[in-house]
Amino acid sequence: MKRIFTLLFFCATALTWSGCSEKEDDDPQFDPQDLLGKWEAYQEYLGDTGETVPYEQYRDLLEIGPNSMVVTVHSFEEGDIPQVITMHLTYTIEGDMLLGEDEEGETYSFRIEVLTPTEFVYSYESSNSEQGAFRNKTYYRRIG
Repeated sequence: MKRIFTLLFFCATALTWSGCSEKEDDDPQFDPQDLLGKWEAYQEYLGDTGETVPYEQYRDLLEIGPNSMVVTVHSFEEGDIPQVITMHLTYTIEGDMLLGEDEEGETYSFRIEVLTPTEFVYSYESSNSEQGAFRNKTYYRRIG
């Protein structure tokens, strides 16, 4: 009887440890309050080439409030002079994912890689016909 009790005790202990471990993995490893403020992009990692590209003259901006953000990006799709695009998104944080939706109902999904009071790095999935899916990263520094 003592052996059965000991075996049950060890099984219960193992289940308790594994249960705590899973819960800890779901908890974000950052303080979501650190996200609030104004951020400026300073470089981009391109997952398809492995290249890190610094932002020079035109820098994307994020102004993040408690449940919404204003995103200002520069699109170079039509030449050397960028088109400035401003979007308003509502967002939620689930684990390490920042999930957003714009005014037209389009959804966005970003993985928070680093979030400190001074640095914010997120990654997102992209793809092209030649290489398939890959992850890009955008690096931001706090400016306000």
